[in-house]
Amino acid sequence: MSTGILVYQVHSAQISILETVVESQYHEIISDTAAWVIADEGGEDLSLDKGFKTTNSARRIRALVEQVTGQFSCGGVEPDQ
Repeated sequence: MSTGILVYQVHSAQISILETVVESQYHEIISDTAAWVIADEGGEDLSLDKGFKTTNSARRIRALVEQVTGQFSCGGVEPDQ
């Protein structure tokens, strides 16, 4: 088996595990009893329009998305070509 295929298989397995973990966290967030409660005013304002308030789940989902996308970003560094 070539090294490239092995790396691809390991990477695919890691992605599959990450998908499972993120999906589990997503369901935990939206199933929480306080998920749809309006978030405290003291936190960061995440609303796009000042006429809307964010919910606890919206803030937690945003944090989850930022965590996942942060794992796949290059940190502004261009990959070697």
